[in-house]
Amino acid sequence: MTVGTTVHATVDLDRCIVSGTCEAALPALFELDDEGTLRVLHDPVPDELVAQARAAAASCPSRALRVSGA
Repeated sequence: MTVGTTVHATVDLDRCIVSGTCEAALPALFELDDEGTLRVLHDPVPDELVAQARAAAASCPSRALRVSGA
């Protein structure tokens, strides 16, 4: 990743099946609220979490997460 490049994580709530996989993988970035809605806690994604965010998105069983940018 290039320093200074902005990376965003987004969730497609229509695809999300609320498995909790992303929250378990990276609770510093993803959180299921009391209603079972996935929230992205930081936008843009902090540089130190980008690799973990990409891994969490890749592990999403419904492919509801997208990490875009560098």
